[in-house]
Amino acid sequence: MRWVMLKSSTGRSSVLLAVLIFIIAPFSLFAQESASLGVQVRSMPEAEIQARAMAAFGGRRAATMTGLIVVSVTKDSPAEKMGLKNGDRILSAGGRKLIHVADLANYVAESRPGQSIFLDVLRDGQKIFLNGKLGAMPQTAKAAVDRVPLTKISDDTEIIVQKGNTSGVSHVIFSPSGKFLLSSAVAKTLNLWDVETGKEIRSFSDEDDNINVFAFSRDESFFVTGSWKGLVKMRNLETGATLWTVKGHSDYIQRAVFSADGKIVVTGSSDKTIKIWDAATGGEIRTLAGNAEAVTGLAFSPDDKNILSASKDGVIRLWDTATGREIRTFAGKPGWIKAVALSPDGKYVMAGNEKTDIVVWETDTGREVKSFSIKPDEVSRVVFSPDTRRVLTVGTDRVFHLWDVLAAREILNFTGHSILISDTSFSRDGKYIVSGSEDRTIKIWDAATGIQLKTLSGKASWVYDASFSPAGKQVLSVSEDRSVKLWDMETGRQTSAFRFRWTMDSKEEKERYEYLKSIVKTAMYSRDGHRVLSRAEGEKGAIIIWNAADGKVTKFFIDRKFLLGKNALQFSPDEKLIISGGGDKLVKIWDVASGKELKRFAGHEGDINAVSFSPDGQYALSTGGQVWSHKDGVIRLWDVATGKEIRKFAGHTGAVWSAAFSPDGKQIVSGSSDRTIRLWDTAAGREIKMFSGHTGGVSSVVFSREGKMILSSCGDYSIKLWDVASGKEIRTFSGHTAWVNRALFSPDGKKIISAGFDATTRIWDVASGSELAKFIGFQDGEWVVITPEGYYNSSPNGHKHLSLRMGNSIFGIDQFYDVFYRPDIVAAKLRGENVSQLITLTIAEAVKNPPPEVQFADAGLPDNEPRVKVCYQINNTGGGIGEVRVFHNGKLVQSDGFYRDTAKTAQKMQVASLDSKAIYAEMRSIKIKEKTKQSPVKSNPKGNFYESCREIEVVPDENEISVTAFNGNNTVQSRMKQISFRSSLPKQEPHLYLIAVGIDDYKDRSINLKYARKDANDISSMIVRQSAGLYRPENIHAELLADRDATKTRIIGKIDEMARLIKPGDGFILFVAGHGVLLQNQYYMLTHDYQGDLNDAGLISSNEIVEMSKKIKSLNQLLIFDTCHAGGVDYIVSGLYDARISVLAKKMGLHIYASANDKQSALDGYKGNGLFTHVLLGGLNNNREADRNKDGKVTVVGLGDYSKIKTAEISKQIGHEQIPLIINFGKDSPIYKLQ
Repeated sequence: MRWVMLKSSTGRSSVLLAVLIFIIAPFSLFAQESASLGVQVRSMPEAEIQARAMAAFGGRRAATMTGLIVVSVTKDSPAEKMGLKNGDRILSAGGRKLIHVADLANYVAESRPGQSIFLDVLRDGQKIFLNGKLGAMPQTAKAAVDRVPLTKISDDTEIIVQKGNTSGVSHVIFSPSGKFLLSSAVAKTLNLWDVETGKEIRSFSDEDDNINVFAFSRDESFFVTGSWKGLVKMRNLETGATLWTVKGHSDYIQRAVFSADGKIVVTGSSDKTIKIWDAATGGEIRTLAGNAEAVTGLAFSPDDKNILSASKDGVIRLWDTATGREIRTFAGKPGWIKAVALSPDGKYVMAGNEKTDIVVWETDTGREVKSFSIKPDEVSRVVFSPDTRRVLTVGTDRVFHLWDVLAAREILNFTGHSILISDTSFSRDGKYIVSGSEDRTIKIWDAATGIQLKTLSGKASWVYDASFSPAGKQVLSVSEDRSVKLWDMETGRQTSAFRFRWTMDSKEEKERYEYLKSIVKTAMYSRDGHRVLSRAEGEKGAIIIWNAADGKVTKFFIDRKFLLGKNALQFSPDEKLIISGGGDKLVKIWDVASGKELKRFAGHEGDINAVSFSPDGQYALSTGGQVWSHKDGVIRLWDVATGKEIRKFAGHTGAVWSAAFSPDGKQIVSGSSDRTIRLWDTAAGREIKMFSGHTGGVSSVVFSREGKMILSSCGDYSIKLWDVASGKEIRTFSGHTAWVNRALFSPDGKKIISAGFDATTRIWDVASGSELAKFIGFQDGEWVVITPEGYYNSSPNGHKHLSLRMGNSIFGIDQFYDVFYRPDIVAAKLRGENVSQLITLTIAEAVKNPPPEVQFADAGLPDNEPRVKVCYQINNTGGGIGEVRVFHNGKLVQSDGFYRDTAKTAQKMQVASLDSKAIYAEMRSIKIKEKTKQSPVKSNPKGNFYESCREIEVVPDENEISVTAFNGNNTVQSRMKQISFRSSLPKQEPHLYLIAVGIDDYKDRSINLKYARKDANDISSMIVRQSAGLYRPENIHAELLADRDATKTRIIGKIDEMARLIKPGDGFILFVAGHGVLLQNQYYMLTHDYQGDLNDAGLISSNEIVEMSKKIKSLNQLLIFDTCHAGGVDYIVSGLYDARISVLAKKMGLHIYASANDKQSALDGYKGNGLFTHVLLGGLNNNREADRNKDGKVTVVGLGDYSKIKTAEISKQIGHEQIPLIINFGKDSPIYKLQ
């Protein structure tokens, strides 16, 4: 749901969320007076459209469910005077159809105060017409609008998890322009993909039926689908809205095609008919009958005057489009026709059958001119190229083939899919081929060479279950990819992800491994949080108890009949017993200590979906019923001691999927596929009340801790909170984009966790109903935690699997990294803190100023020149052109030097006082403080087109030049464009340059340290000694700057001095031990000059570090900051360090190790050094554990991984938890050779 205030007046556009809304507009180009309607509206998400259609019409009329819902009407406003009411659905304004809030705003924007307005409205199922006159906007509303410093938010902006096809790909085609791909899966979904990036743009659900075929209109505005049940639907590609639906055929639709002008659609079906439809209305124009078998192929002639069809009986027919008259038939070799085509000039008809017999006829005469078999084996798919000179065939061997039609010979074969290939097709220009497979992947190939260019697939999996730890500090989730993920609620990070590990004797291990390969669908903590109870589902079922810390299996109960229902497992209150239910119609009681089955309760007539112990453990309940049948859709109450059935609770008209006892055991709540929730009296067995409001099957229900509320999750994508006493809905939690499997309260009852088929685990605030964050774990182990505003925390590459969609434009979340990578904000939100003052921009607002497009002016570069000139062009796409960055082999070599403003404090401030509270106070004040110093350099104005060149000093072998540009606000980055070439220049002897800075003594003696100078000296000595295996001794240049020598002037001067000598092939390391502070948008290292004033004289800022790095030509740079943060290191400080240092590393394209600890930890040290330095010294001391690649060399990445693990381990042992940041945006390179 999105509520917006829309205003349109000269030079201004604003948005206000969740406040009183006036839809307003200017009446004159020069006047500032604005028109007002005085109504608050919201658009209807696709899921709600489908849900309302399902509830009202059984899903048959989703196309009529568009419009804007009236949320509230302002008193005495034009809307009230014309009769608008809450709940009305405004279908059109002045004849203009309304889908998005912006549609109504734009209509009003063309009007003026006093102008008439006519609305088509749907109220209580009846269409009515309202009219009135627009008013002038009240001054109070205008003042409110003018105060909002936001840009207009689009209704159609969405964060997209790259789920991909959730089952095998059945069909895939290119759009006419080649920009998009559309694919279908057996799971009733279509996915739209961006070809350039390989990213999923959006998915379209069809609750009515499985989609079999689809086709794009030539202008890509629409696409048509045909289903198994004969439904034909027309949908808008930009919005996904269903425009019309017709029951087109009585059987499976085999083919669908658009005419070139987009005015008509033709479908062919297994019901032996061909139908022609009006593309605009869905009206049937005519039916073409006469086929003896199912229609298996369709094609238009180039001029759209004729339709070519093929059928299973091997007959091809040519029809007159205008009259429906059959012109002639083409009979060739018998067999199921898999493909038909007309040559581009329309003179020839071509067909291919299941035996790969190819036949060519003259169109005008029907005379066969060529016939041959290019492959004797049976095939599943035959596809002609647009020029009809080539043909693709798909067999059953995971390979497809490209043939020359005229020469009857194979040109290429394509291998790469791991399972059966289901579909292939050409791009319209014939240059590319796309294939889809049962392995759930889509691959794009070069049609000329057979090279695989891209693989498109989902990176995330359905989340089956999620729960809080007993203390509420951790979250556990289980996914379709068989993984279990643990998340930290205090830091907003994934702490571990694993598949089960266990120690069993070798005799049992093989069999047990087969059980553990099954999908884990349920997981719940024990009371102490140390153990987790799970079940595995597959052909072999299992109940598993495992250690929450490391995933080690401690107990394993084999249940040879598959276990169904995520709710069908639970510990007893004393955790000595386990109750389970499954597909064998039995409720089973297990002994935890021995793993033995103690009892089984028989009585259910079908699958058992849910089980639960009563609070005192004396009773148990179980529920039954199947998705396709309400048989046994009852709740049974059992005596645990005797195994006797006490009573049965009947009343649901569908399967009962979930049930739970109230905290006192006196009531039972149940949720069913009949879309209702029912409350029962445990003792009497009677129904107390029914809760209605969901529009899909209720997947889970649970009481609140005090028993006054009920929480439910549903297949309608929603979560609802209910009042037990009144039966009324308290609020709805909306945000999931697919079936919600589970919803549970946190232990303190203040938060809710939910798990869904949209691959997300979400955390909600109970009091407000707002989403706090969503957790997304990916199949490759990466992860992202992101807030609704777009601020996120992630693993090093997690952001690559998450996207932002605006319309059908797709942006990677990594394009927003500089502004929106904020682990501190994520952590603060999860802890329930108010972060509104820190959020000055949302990701949806940022993308309204899209990044520019980048391209290289000339791709040809010489391979034997020491310097090359690389030219590039930047085009404005609507958001302006901001900073441009140029990278050489991943390292920043040129940028505008844009830096975000930082308000420095001129007063004396003790570093020790800069704790997280003070830091956030400073950050909040940036909007109101007078800036004492402006940014060093801002982006130069570049207009709508900018071109420039950069001279690059080439290195031997591989050279990669990358260019990226930001929008005018420097908030969104373009996609990186690369050009690569190999240089034949001879290699030169490399040099290593090292500067080690260690500061114990500051002018402000209150912050003096103990081990910093020694750390710098020890690191310098160790690196010089160890690097001698890679560099000649005379080529190693090390400088130590300590205490009085470590002034800002000396440090910068020494870096400048080295920068004049360093070449691209050399290595550079900067080590700093001392104090570091965070202030607003910057990280600062304190130099010896620091006297207590946070001003430039005693600080080196991250902005200055960037400029220094650019001067240094080395493409292999490592910066190490072992800094003390005297104000303390809590989750906010560590999160801010992560954000600031990570953005710094990304901007410079290099490696940074950074570790922050508090002053006491720094003074305590560890074995004569700072802890992090101690670990680094160990990794540098001929340590094979740090050899990540096991090739006898310790690299930058390997040393970083080693130091992070060891520092975390040791700090935990000594009680000073410290986890260093290891950020690798540069290319990996060796530091030393093992001896």
